[in-house]
Amino acid sequence: MTARVLRLYPAIASMAVLTAAAAPADDPRLTIRLAPGAPDATRHVPFVDVTLVANDMHVAAGKPLFELSMVANTVVTSGKDLQGLTLSDAAGPIAVTTQDIAEDGSNTKRQWRAGRAVDGVITVRYRVPIDAAAPPLSLPQYEMRTEAGTFSAAGTAFLLLPTDTRPRRVDVRWNFVGYGKDGAGVSSFGVGDVTTRAALPPQKLASAYYMGGRPGVAGPGKDGFFAAWQGTPPLR
Repeated sequence: MTARVLRLYPAIASMAVLTAAAAPADDPRLTIRLAPGAPDATRHVPFVDVTLVANDMHVAAGKPLFELSMVANTVVTSGKDLQGLTLSDAAGPIAVTTQDIAEDGSNTKRQWRAGRAVDGVITVRYRVPIDAAAPPLSLPQYEMRTEAGTFSAAGTAFLLLPTDTRPRRVDVRWNFVGYGKDGAGVSSFGVGDVTTRAALPPQKLASAYYMGGRPGVAGPGKDGFFAAWQGTPPLR
């Protein structure tokens, strides 16, 4: 398979990253935890377990909590494949209903609507299986892919995000306990575990890329530029 190369721009790396210790405690937060499974004999990552923790969620019964693209600019996402999806808050499990909304001929999103009023912190958990046999597409490279012990995807392909559009500080956290030793993670916000300097609207997280396993990484340099790639680049 042709290598998928992910290039991350200096402005993203240098402006978005801040250590968690320096972050204002009262900022609304969204934590994204990604835990890839162990690669199989063909070095394909079979799944990624996702945990999202969003605070300051205030949603009335019947209103949408989270959403995910099912089709993004004609690309079919992992939205239809999610396994074991659960939502909960301090009061316990949150029952949800779904509604698919066709935005135009190229884009459809799914919303998860609250079965009761929610006020506070919501935790979302689910598994995203990865089809290693999926053929390459001559379309925007959003969808989940795996090779060489690594997975990658754009957030729009697999991350449930709050529908309230409220900007939140974002913590990206990686868990490689199930993956095995030498696991590493990279996102558009930086290498490894990072916290964004600014509060970001959900769309920024949807357009970011996430890559975990054994990606190639160059940088970051003094100017904040870094690059990450999956597989073997065609030019060396």
